[in-house]
Amino acid sequence: MKKNMLIMLLLTVATALMAQTPTATINIWEGMTPPTDNGLTGDEQNHGLYISNVTQPTLTVYVPRRCTGKAVIACPGGAYGVVWTGTEGHNFASWFNSKGVTYAVLKYRMPNGHRTVPLEDFQRAITIMREHAEEWGGYSVVGVMGSSAGGHLASTAATHYTDAVTRPDFQILCYPVTSFQDGLVHTVTMDNLLGTEKTTEMRNYYSNEKQVTAETPRAFIVHAADDRTVTAKASTAYANALIDHGVPTTLQIYPTGDHGCTTNESWMYNNIYLNALANFLTNVPLKPVVNGEEVIYTFDEFENQYTVYSNKPESITEADGALHTEADSEHKIIFESETPMDEFEVSCDISLAEPIVNAGLYVLATKPQNDPDKITAFNVHVERFNGASALTPRIFRFDSNSGYLGTLASGSAYTPKGDTVNLKVICKNNTLYVYLDNSIDPVITYQLPETGLAGDVGLRSQYSKCTFDNFRIKSNQYLKKGTSDVNAVSISAANDSLYNLQGQRIQQPTANTVYIANGRKNIQH
Repeated sequence: MKKNMLIMLLLTVATALMAQTPTATINIWEGMTPPTDNGLTGDEQNHGLYISNVTQPTLTVYVPRRCTGKAVIACPGGAYGVVWTGTEGHNFASWFNSKGVTYAVLKYRMPNGHRTVPLEDFQRAITIMREHAEEWGGYSVVGVMGSSAGGHLASTAATHYTDAVTRPDFQILCYPVTSFQDGLVHTVTMDNLLGTEKTTEMRNYYSNEKQVTAETPRAFIVHAADDRTVTAKASTAYANALIDHGVPTTLQIYPTGDHGCTTNESWMYNNIYLNALANFLTNVPLKPVVNGEEVIYTFDEFENQYTVYSNKPESITEADGALHTEADSEHKIIFESETPMDEFEVSCDISLAEPIVNAGLYVLATKPQNDPDKITAFNVHVERFNGASALTPRIFRFDSNSGYLGTLASGSAYTPKGDTVNLKVICKNNTLYVYLDNSIDPVITYQLPETGLAGDVGLRSQYSKCTFDNFRIKSNQYLKKGTSDVNAVSISAANDSLYNLQGQRIQQPTANTVYIANGRKNIQH
């Protein structure tokens, strides 16, 4: 089948190769001995679009002009006998780079009776990619892409990783071999990897739909229903396993296209699948990493990198990693994510220093794209009135029609212990969970609107003398300091005028109206 594609694809691939110059090509085992020797000797054979007798595995990297924080390693197919680096590798570099994705092509060794060899090469390659993240674009997530038998290697990498470094952050599978079960298997691929004397245990182990767990990375899968080489049922079996374990999954099966559909630019569904793939890549969450470890943000990491919205900015001070506010002012400290955070954990110790205190955590819960004038904020306040303390959740929503910020709902009060309260908010699966004083079970559970995920997080103090200490944010997104056009609002006293998010005066409020502050200030603290 692939030989029949040569004439059709030769011009396209040659043009792509000439148009895209790799940033680096690295021998992945330079100065090292691979864990397993595949026994192949002699020179590699370069046939233009594919390579046989691979003895020097390499990683060829293409860095975009502006990286969006994502990278992918492509594993071309070839039934574990050759590697089609042209049609299923280098020719995708321009497209991925145009989406701001650092793209790398792995020329991996053939197993030749040593089934661990291809995965060893991939795990070495992803380790190299993480080590060179800053040099090759500044990405924080690295995914795997595989076509045909390369899809088997990619799905194996996604289900047989050994640690956080070797685990891909996402997987893209094109007409993949995913299973060695009867009715799903591509026999040549299986025989080349496992040999002719394979056992049922070995076939099950490399049937990757049987190895999926809840920790398997999110997936994008594309296949043609009329594929005569690798059945599309293998993709549906793998996708069903992912769905059963709650793994975010995009499955695209098109009526026609046969094997190698995504390598054919004249394929009638080519633009449709590429648009779907672009959307998938956009929604892959970034994560802050330092040497492979997730970052937990504190005030120390954010020194001079947050925005204070305040009617009296000079009344907030920072000392020893804690923030101190005065009683006659109001503040909102915002930490923004580069893209909406679908998972985060934020916590803080709040010391209540006066008989009348209102302070707490602030979460921008959702910003519907079809109505940018509306925001929904989730405020968890620790309130203290004349010595009696309570925890009060409040849901605020700005209505562009009526032009005010009003309370939609309130939860049950909870009496905290002592004058210092530990407050923690966790967002997961579009639900907010509030914990008080390290409680085992949440004291409040709030389902977010379906229109959006969690966005910015921060602290809020309303006319209170208090201290915020041990502030921590653990996020699956990069965080940054707030900007002047952030859709956060400050609340002010009743004798001020009401302004919308664009600073336009709307009306003169009554004493009971909660509203946007007149003369809001954006101060880089």
